[in-house]
Amino acid sequence: MWKDIAKKPNFFIIGAPKCGTTSVADWLSNHPNVFMCDPKEPHYFNTDSMHKSTFSPEEYESYFERVDPQIHQSIGEASVWYLISEDSISNILEFQTSARFIVCLRNPVEAAVSLHDQKLFSGDETEPDFWTAWNLQAGRKTGQHKVPFNCMDVRELMYGESCLFGSLFSRVLEKVGRERVHAILMDDLRANPGAVYGELLDFLNLKHDKKASFPVANASKRRYLISLQRVLRKVTILKQKMGIRRGVGFGKYLNALNRSSRPRPSLDADKKKELVSYFSSDIDRLEELLNRSLQHWKNV
Repeated sequence: MWKDIAKKPNFFIIGAPKCGTTSVADWLSNHPNVFMCDPKEPHYFNTDSMHKSTFSPEEYESYFERVDPQIHQSIGEASVWYLISEDSISNILEFQTSARFIVCLRNPVEAAVSLHDQKLFSGDETEPDFWTAWNLQAGRKTGQHKVPFNCMDVRELMYGESCLFGSLFSRVLEKVGRERVHAILMDDLRANPGAVYGELLDFLNLKHDKKASFPVANASKRRYLISLQRVLRKVTILKQKMGIRRGVGFGKYLNALNRSSRPRPSLDADKKKELVSYFSSDIDRLEELLNRSLQHWKNV
Protein backbone atom coordinates (compact mmCIF):
# COMPACT_ATOMS: atom_id res chain seq x y z
CA MET A 1 0.00 0.00 0.00
CA TRP A 2 1.36 3.39 -0.99
CA LYS A 3 1.90 5.85 1.82
CA ASP A 4 0.51 8.71 -0.26
CA ILE A 5 -1.92 7.80 -3.05
CA ALA A 6 -1.50 11.28 -4.56
CA LYS A 7 2.10 10.40 -5.44
CA LYS A 8 1.29 7.34 -7.53
CA PRO A 9 2.24 7.61 -11.22
CA ASN A 10 -0.75 8.27 -13.45
CA PHE A 11 0.78 8.00 -16.91
CA PHE A 12 3.22 5.54 -18.48
CA ILE A 13 5.42 5.73 -21.56
CA ILE A 14 5.41 2.03 -22.43
CA GLY A 15 7.63 1.85 -25.51
CA ALA A 16 8.65 1.01 -28.05
CA PRO A 17 12.45 0.89 -27.74
CA LYS A 18 14.41 3.13 -30.14
CA CYS A 19 11.26 5.07 -31.04
CA GLY A 20 11.80 8.38 -29.27
CA THR A 21 10.76 7.52 -25.72
CA THR A 22 13.84 9.11 -24.16
CA SER A 23 13.23 12.39 -25.98
CA VAL A 24 9.56 12.46 -24.99
CA ALA A 25 10.37 11.66 -21.36
CA ASP A 26 13.05 14.37 -21.29
CA TRP A 27 10.71 16.98 -22.75
CA LEU A 28 7.97 16.19 -20.26
CA SER A 29 10.38 16.17 -17.32
CA ASN A 30 11.02 19.88 -17.90
CA HIS A 31 7.34 20.82 -17.69
CA PRO A 32 6.62 22.50 -14.34
CA ASN A 33 3.60 20.30 -13.62
CA VAL A 34 5.17 16.96 -14.55
CA PHE A 35 7.21 14.58 -12.43
CA MET A 36 9.14 11.90 -14.28
CA CYS A 37 10.54 8.86 -12.50
CA ASP A 38 14.30 8.68 -12.01
CA PRO A 39 15.63 6.16 -13.00
CA LYS A 40 13.86 6.45 -16.33
CA GLU A 41 13.20 2.74 -16.88
CA PRO A 42 12.32 0.86 -13.68
CA HIS A 43 10.54 -1.90 -15.63
CA TYR A 44 8.63 -2.76 -12.47
CA PHE A 45 5.40 -4.03 -14.04
CA ASN A 46 6.77 -6.49 -16.64
CA THR A 47 6.54 -9.42 -14.26
CA ASP A 48 6.81 -11.93 -17.10
CA SER A 49 10.36 -10.83 -17.86
CA MET A 50 13.71 -10.83 -16.10
CA HIS A 51 14.39 -7.42 -17.64
CA LYS A 52 13.72 -5.55 -14.41
CA SER A 53 15.73 -2.98 -12.52
CA THR A 54 13.15 -2.63 -9.73
CA PHE A 55 11.81 -5.59 -7.78
CA SER A 56 10.14 -4.43 -4.57
CA PRO A 57 7.08 -2.16 -4.11
CA GLU A 58 9.04 -0.13 -1.57
CA GLU A 59 11.86 0.55 -4.02
CA TYR A 60 9.43 1.54 -6.76
CA GLU A 61 7.55 3.87 -4.41
CA SER A 62 10.82 5.52 -3.36
CA TYR A 63 11.30 6.84 -6.91
CA PHE A 64 8.29 9.10 -6.39
CA GLU A 65 9.03 10.44 -2.92
CA ARG A 66 9.83 13.89 -4.30
CA VAL A 67 6.42 14.27 -5.96
CA ASP A 68 4.56 17.36 -4.76
CA PRO A 69 0.82 16.75 -5.33
CA GLN A 70 0.23 20.51 -5.19
CA ILE A 71 2.56 21.03 -8.16
CA HIS A 72 2.82 17.80 -10.12
CA GLN A 73 -0.41 17.18 -11.98
CA SER A 74 1.05 14.40 -14.12
CA ILE A 75 3.33 11.76 -12.62
CA GLY A 76 4.97 9.36 -15.02
CA GLU A 77 7.56 6.77 -15.81
CA ALA A 78 8.96 5.37 -19.05
CA SER A 79 9.86 1.68 -19.46
CA VAL A 80 10.20 0.69 -23.10
CA TRP A 81 9.82 -3.07 -22.65
CA TYR A 82 6.33 -2.77 -21.17
CA LEU A 83 5.02 -2.87 -24.74
CA ILE A 84 6.13 -6.45 -25.47
CA SER A 85 5.26 -7.71 -21.99
CA GLU A 86 2.15 -9.87 -21.68
CA ASP A 87 1.61 -8.75 -18.09
CA SER A 88 2.62 -5.10 -17.80
CA ILE A 89 -0.56 -3.36 -18.98
CA SER A 90 -2.81 -5.47 -16.76
CA ASN A 91 -0.45 -4.93 -13.82
CA ILE A 92 -0.42 -1.18 -14.37
CA LEU A 93 -4.22 -1.01 -14.60
CA GLU A 94 -4.52 -2.97 -11.35
CA PHE A 95 -2.09 -0.54 -9.74
CA GLN A 96 -3.59 2.63 -11.26
CA THR A 97 -7.04 2.13 -12.76
CA SER A 98 -7.11 5.57 -14.43
CA ALA A 99 -3.63 5.31 -15.97
CA ARG A 100 -2.91 6.91 -19.33
CA PHE A 101 -0.49 5.36 -21.81
CA ILE A 102 1.90 6.88 -24.33
CA VAL A 103 3.24 4.67 -27.11
CA CYS A 104 6.07 5.85 -29.36
CA LEU A 105 6.38 4.05 -32.70
CA ARG A 106 8.34 4.25 -35.93
CA ASN A 107 8.97 2.48 -39.21
CA PRO A 108 9.64 -1.08 -37.98
CA VAL A 109 12.37 -1.64 -40.58
CA GLU A 110 14.34 1.24 -39.08
CA ALA A 111 13.42 0.21 -35.55
CA ALA A 112 14.67 -3.37 -35.94
CA VAL A 113 18.08 -2.23 -37.18
CA SER A 114 18.31 0.43 -34.49
CA LEU A 115 17.30 -2.02 -31.78
CA HIS A 116 20.07 -4.42 -32.78
CA ASP A 117 22.50 -1.50 -32.71
CA GLN A 118 21.36 -0.59 -29.19
CA LYS A 119 21.55 -4.17 -27.93
CA LEU A 120 25.07 -4.45 -29.29
CA PHE A 121 25.96 -1.21 -27.54
CA SER A 122 24.47 -2.33 -24.22
CA GLY A 123 26.26 -5.68 -24.31
CA ASP A 124 23.13 -7.85 -24.55
CA GLU A 125 23.89 -8.80 -28.16
CA THR A 126 27.11 -10.49 -29.23
CA GLU A 127 26.54 -10.74 -32.99
CA PRO A 128 27.81 -7.49 -34.56
CA ASP A 129 26.15 -7.99 -37.96
CA PHE A 130 22.43 -7.18 -37.99
CA TRP A 131 21.51 -9.57 -40.78
CA THR A 132 23.25 -12.48 -39.08
CA ALA A 133 21.48 -11.63 -35.82
CA TRP A 134 18.17 -11.41 -37.70
CA ASN A 135 18.68 -14.93 -39.02
CA LEU A 136 19.57 -16.20 -35.54
CA GLN A 137 16.16 -15.25 -34.15
CA ALA A 138 14.33 -18.53 -34.66
CA GLY A 139 17.23 -20.61 -33.34
CA ARG A 140 17.65 -18.42 -30.28
CA LYS A 141 13.95 -18.65 -29.51
CA THR A 142 13.91 -22.46 -29.67
CA GLY A 143 17.25 -22.90 -27.93
CA GLN A 144 19.03 -24.17 -31.03
CA HIS A 145 21.36 -21.17 -30.83
CA LYS A 146 22.78 -19.99 -27.52
CA VAL A 147 21.37 -16.75 -26.14
CA PRO A 148 24.10 -14.34 -24.95
CA PHE A 149 24.64 -14.50 -21.18
CA ASN A 150 23.94 -10.80 -20.75
CA CYS A 151 20.52 -10.98 -22.39
CA MET A 152 17.85 -11.00 -19.67
CA ASP A 153 14.94 -11.82 -22.00
CA VAL A 154 15.34 -13.53 -25.37
CA ARG A 155 12.32 -11.59 -26.66
CA GLU A 156 14.53 -8.51 -26.72
CA LEU A 157 16.67 -10.18 -29.39
CA MET A 158 13.59 -11.02 -31.46
CA TYR A 159 14.04 -7.98 -33.66
CA GLY A 160 11.06 -8.93 -35.81
CA GLU A 161 8.50 -9.71 -33.10
CA SER A 162 9.59 -6.76 -30.94
CA CYS A 163 8.84 -4.40 -33.81
CA LEU A 164 5.44 -5.75 -34.85
CA PHE A 165 3.95 -2.47 -33.73
CA GLY A 166 0.53 -3.00 -35.29
CA SER A 167 -0.02 -6.16 -33.27
CA LEU A 168 1.48 -4.75 -30.08
CA PHE A 169 -0.44 -1.47 -30.30
CA SER A 170 -3.67 -3.36 -30.96
CA ARG A 171 -3.18 -5.34 -27.75
CA VAL A 172 -2.77 -2.13 -25.76
CA LEU A 173 -5.98 -0.68 -27.22
CA GLU A 174 -7.91 -3.85 -26.40
CA LYS A 175 -6.86 -3.68 -22.74
CA VAL A 176 -7.05 0.06 -22.17
CA GLY A 177 -9.37 1.68 -24.69
CA ARG A 178 -8.46 4.30 -27.27
CA GLU A 179 -9.32 7.37 -25.16
CA ARG A 180 -6.48 6.70 -22.71
CA VAL A 181 -3.80 5.77 -25.25
CA HIS A 182 -1.75 8.33 -27.18
CA ALA A 183 0.44 7.27 -30.10
CA ILE A 184 3.47 9.26 -31.28
CA LEU A 185 5.24 8.45 -34.53
CA MET A 186 8.93 9.11 -35.02
CA ASP A 187 8.03 10.66 -38.40
CA ASP A 188 6.16 13.44 -36.59
CA LEU A 189 8.75 13.70 -33.85
CA ARG A 190 11.35 14.53 -36.48
CA ALA A 191 9.18 16.76 -38.68
CA ASN A 192 7.38 18.86 -36.09
CA PRO A 193 8.40 18.16 -32.49
CA GLY A 194 6.64 21.27 -31.22
CA ALA A 195 3.28 20.04 -32.51
CA VAL A 196 3.91 16.57 -31.06
CA TYR A 197 4.71 18.11 -27.69
CA GLY A 198 1.57 20.26 -27.79
CA GLU A 199 -0.65 17.25 -28.54
CA LEU A 200 1.03 15.38 -25.72
CA LEU A 201 0.24 18.16 -23.25
CA ASP A 202 -3.38 18.13 -24.42
CA PHE A 203 -3.56 14.37 -23.89
CA LEU A 204 -2.29 14.76 -20.32
CA ASN A 205 -4.55 17.79 -19.71
CA LEU A 206 -1.56 20.02 -19.01
CA LYS A 207 -1.17 23.73 -19.62
CA HIS A 208 1.02 24.62 -22.56
CA ASP A 209 4.35 26.03 -21.42
CA LYS A 210 6.78 28.08 -23.49
CA LYS A 211 9.08 25.23 -24.46
CA ALA A 212 10.88 26.08 -27.70
CA SER A 213 13.78 23.60 -27.83
CA PHE A 214 13.24 19.92 -28.54
CA PRO A 215 16.58 18.08 -28.54
CA VAL A 216 16.62 14.48 -29.71
CA ALA A 217 18.07 12.12 -27.13
CA ASN A 218 19.63 8.65 -27.35
CA ALA A 219 21.37 9.01 -30.72
CA SER A 220 23.32 6.09 -32.16
CA LYS A 221 26.48 5.26 -30.22
CA ARG A 222 29.34 2.80 -30.37
CA ARG A 223 31.65 1.23 -27.82
CA TYR A 224 35.40 1.60 -27.98
CA LEU A 225 35.75 -1.73 -26.15
CA ILE A 226 32.74 -4.04 -26.52
CA SER A 227 34.42 -6.61 -24.26
CA LEU A 228 34.54 -4.07 -21.41
CA GLN A 229 30.84 -3.33 -21.79
CA ARG A 230 29.99 -7.03 -21.66
CA VAL A 231 31.93 -7.40 -18.43
CA LEU A 232 30.19 -4.37 -16.90
CA ARG A 233 26.83 -5.75 -18.01
CA LYS A 234 27.58 -9.11 -16.40
CA VAL A 235 28.49 -7.37 -13.14
CA THR A 236 25.19 -5.47 -13.23
CA ILE A 237 23.20 -8.68 -13.78
CA LEU A 238 25.00 -10.51 -10.98
CA LYS A 239 24.40 -7.57 -8.62
CA GLN A 240 20.69 -7.66 -9.44
CA LYS A 241 20.50 -11.39 -8.75
CA MET A 242 22.23 -10.83 -5.41
CA GLY A 243 19.82 -8.05 -4.51
CA ILE A 244 22.46 -5.29 -4.70
CA ARG A 245 20.85 -2.16 -6.07
CA ARG A 246 23.46 0.51 -5.56
CA GLY A 247 27.17 0.87 -6.19
CA VAL A 248 29.93 3.45 -5.92
CA GLY A 249 29.46 4.73 -9.48
CA PHE A 250 32.68 3.30 -10.92
CA GLY A 251 30.78 1.24 -13.50
CA LYS A 252 28.87 4.30 -14.70
CA TYR A 253 32.15 6.18 -14.99
CA LEU A 254 33.69 3.46 -17.19
CA ASN A 255 30.49 3.20 -19.18
CA ALA A 256 30.59 6.91 -19.98
CA LEU A 257 34.22 6.76 -21.10
CA ASN A 258 33.61 3.72 -23.29
CA ARG A 259 31.27 5.37 -25.79
CA SER A 260 31.16 7.73 -28.75
CA SER A 261 28.60 8.87 -31.32
CA ARG A 262 28.40 7.38 -34.79
CA PRO A 263 26.03 7.29 -37.80
CA ARG A 264 23.15 4.83 -37.78
CA PRO A 265 23.87 1.50 -39.49
CA SER A 266 22.15 0.89 -42.83
CA LEU A 267 21.00 -2.08 -44.92
CA ASP A 268 21.43 -2.74 -48.62
CA ALA A 269 18.30 -2.66 -50.79
CA ASP A 270 17.79 -6.44 -51.06
CA LYS A 271 17.88 -7.00 -47.31
CA LYS A 272 15.65 -4.02 -46.73
CA LYS A 273 13.12 -5.51 -49.17
CA GLU A 274 13.04 -8.68 -47.09
CA LEU A 275 12.35 -6.69 -43.95
CA VAL A 276 9.62 -4.70 -45.67
CA SER A 277 8.02 -7.97 -46.75
CA TYR A 278 8.17 -9.29 -43.16
CA PHE A 279 6.55 -6.17 -41.69
CA SER A 280 4.17 -5.33 -44.55
CA SER A 281 0.91 -6.72 -43.18
CA ASP A 282 1.66 -5.40 -39.70
CA ILE A 283 2.26 -1.92 -41.12
CA ASP A 284 -1.17 -2.18 -42.75
CA ARG A 285 -2.67 -3.13 -39.39
CA LEU A 286 -1.11 -0.14 -37.65
CA GLU A 287 -2.24 2.09 -40.51
CA GLU A 288 -5.84 1.08 -39.84
CA LEU A 289 -5.52 1.57 -36.09
CA LEU A 290 -4.05 5.06 -36.49
CA ASN A 291 -6.24 5.96 -39.48
CA ARG A 292 -3.32 7.41 -41.43
CA SER A 293 -1.24 6.28 -44.38
CA LEU A 294 2.03 4.53 -43.56
CA GLN A 295 2.72 3.11 -47.00
CA HIS A 296 5.88 5.23 -47.31
CA TRP A 297 7.39 2.91 -44.69
CA LYS A 298 7.48 0.25 -47.38
CA ASN A 299 9.68 2.27 -49.71
CA VAL A 300 13.13 0.82 -50.36
